[in-house]
Amino acid sequence: MNITFLGGGSEVGASSALVELGAVRLLVDCGLRMTGEARLPDLGLLPAGSELAGVILTHAHLDHSGALPVFHQHFPQVPIYATAPTSALVEVLLRDALNIAKSKQESEGELPLYPPAAVESLLQHLTPVPFGSPTSIGNSGATVTWFPAGHILGAACVGIEGTEQGRTVRVLFSGDIAVANQLTVPGMLATPGFQPDVLVIEATYGNRLHSPRQLEEQRLLTTITDVIEGQGKLLIPAFAIGRAQEVTLLLIREMRNQRLPRFPVYLDGMVKTVCGVYSDFPAHQTPYARRLIEQHGNPFFNVIDEVRPVGSPKERAAILQGPPACIIASSGMLSGGASVRYAQGLVNEARNGIALTGYQDEESPGRRLLDLAEGTTDTITLGGRSVPVRCRVSKYALSAHADANELARLIDALNPREVVLVHGDREARPALADLLYRTATKHRPVHLPRTGDTIRVGPTPTTTSALLRAAVPGIGGGIPLTQETLPRLAAHVRTLPRKQPYSIAELLDLWYGAKAWDETHYTTLTRLLDAPGQDFRRLPSRRASRSWGEAEHSDLKEHRVPISPSPGYVPLPPCSTAEEEYA
Repeated sequence: MNITFLGGGSEVGASSALVELGAVRLLVDCGLRMTGEARLPDLGLLPAGSELAGVILTHAHLDHSGALPVFHQHFPQVPIYATAPTSALVEVLLRDALNIAKSKQESEGELPLYPPAAVESLLQHLTPVPFGSPTSIGNSGATVTWFPAGHILGAACVGIEGTEQGRTVRVLFSGDIAVANQLTVPGMLATPGFQPDVLVIEATYGNRLHSPRQLEEQRLLTTITDVIEGQGKLLIPAFAIGRAQEVTLLLIREMRNQRLPRFPVYLDGMVKTVCGVYSDFPAHQTPYARRLIEQHGNPFFNVIDEVRPVGSPKERAAILQGPPACIIASSGMLSGGASVRYAQGLVNEARNGIALTGYQDEESPGRRLLDLAEGTTDTITLGGRSVPVRCRVSKYALSAHADANELARLIDALNPREVVLVHGDREARPALADLLYRTATKHRPVHLPRTGDTIRVGPTPTTTSALLRAAVPGIGGGIPLTQETLPRLAAHVRTLPRKQPYSIAELLDLWYGAKAWDETHYTTLTRLLDAPGQDFRRLPSRRASRSWGEAEHSDLKEHRVPISPSPGYVPLPPCSTAEEEYA
């Protein structure tokens, strides 16, 4: 097996890798560099005239998906596979990218990377896939399984399995992962039933340890309170997907529980549209987020009156001149979008504040703000204009990426033969490699490829596939899973010799048959398992599956890598009165 890194090897950005497994060629991700002149991955490394079986997408962020329209123009017949939430988010991101490109062409004469027609055609070639069920890629003989990765809605680790020289080969691409629980999505678990020969894993924070999330959230809340009480406004530049939703739910939770005074909270930029997408996919979120969706429709705008979307750019001036408020706007690095407009109006007054909550690229205005906070500069360039900074600037570790310790523990849990570290800067990857050599329970080769490098990995000596499932019909006999038929599934599971808990995908396989279910079935079973009952309980060690209760922070007291062998459902004993963990 050959893995060639077209981008994202020794850098954060333009993630893209060509996997050649026997006669099968697959492209994993096709992203953009978010800054600099050379924004595309090196698509010239794709073999001339080769037939690609498909593009495998881990998640929607543009550093993993943004170059897809360029790729699609040259390989229009190649299907692109992604989870249903990722497909929906990619559409939002690419349509927004078209608007930004049009604006830059009109104002700066900058040529766009691709025309609108390329995006429209690409969206027609997006093929949604479910989590947890091996998906055959065309007639290639390879299967790919998408496993929940935390990080953002729809994000996945992708496990690719095929044969080479008559032997099975398995490679797992982590994409971007978060093992800590978030308010919107639970953290990643070790992939059930899939032990990779090769693990290609991100190292974004391979040289850092995150502060406990509860402490960082409390620091942010304290800053917000201080700025509001000082009659100022706080801008939170946030990634439109993930971070904006996390911060919004945090404020909603604290206001509802009267731990935070009520004040206007405005959401602007692409954040508004993305919040609507989150509302459409409750099955892939935490029970807390699902309940908000079921009760309020849109869990961001319909829960309390203080949180509201900005209807038009004209409203921004009124917000800047209005009473104290918190503003959550994209982009998260202040490299464009609504956040730049607000920052221009806020940075010159000491009573205001800017709170940075995520990764800042070295060349981004957000990184220069951090330099300012450390006293190395006192001006910043926003929208092409240099402005003095007098406002409060602070950073909070609310990252949706695993830190060094979490990555090391997860690698041990996945137990690959070899490890490839990507998606990290010049300090992060070597630091993580050193940590692995010093602390891993098993010695394994660790590769640090540069962008453009190819890694060759031989097949595993066993021919047993960890993903093979019995080709037997489901026990449901074609009858849908409902509240009435769920006890029958529980009774069947109790008769099986397996002691480990089951994932939602495995329960669906038992009922409907392998690969005989879709996203609708996944959503239905998720809701059934959320409801109190006497059939199944959630694995107690799976803390992310509990409600993030509105009255306490008990689920935030420990920050452990959840390495249960499955997302964790086990049948309750017959006639059990055990209380469910869905309080």
